[in-house]
Amino acid sequence: MRVNQPIVRHAYLEEHEVAATIAAQCYQQFQNQIAPGLWPVMKNWVIETTNLKNGGELLIASSSQCIVGSAVYYPPSCLNSSFFPSDSSYIAALSVIPDERRNGIASAILKACRELAKSDKSALFCASISSLMTEAIALFLDYGFQRRSKFQRLYGVEYNLYTHEIL
Repeated sequence: MRVNQPIVRHAYLEEHEVAATIAAQCYQQFQNQIAPGLWPVMKNWVIETTNLKNGGELLIASSSQCIVGSAVYYPPSCLNSSFFPSDSSYIAALSVIPDERRNGIASAILKACRELAKSDKSALFCASISSLMTEAIALFLDYGFQRRSKFQRLYGVEYNLYTHEIL
């Protein structure tokens, strides 16, 4: 665990492109594990999600004046999806640069998003996680999320819905 915990906050407008680039680089580790030829589609999704093309709020983790991680938080009013209950919030595109992993950054981002979900009075805090993302699955399970169902198949890979009740 790092001595100086990162600061998790809403991103400034000028940080969106940097966060999108970092997120795409983080997700590139799955390039050879998804269906052939679909990496450009996945990369585009990560960049568009981080740039808030479909709404949401970009949170970043910064340490020593640089971005080390990010995620997009969707409040209940932002979701237009039949996959999630209408009174739920959602986290997407959680990413941490490889050299900073296992330092509590993803946990700090997840905690900040959960606090937003709580303040938004969400009944559930949700995530869809690829079966390839074993480290993310372990983090979410440790945090108290439960695997609910197969979510959908994207990029030739199964995604599962994980939920956490907000008390």
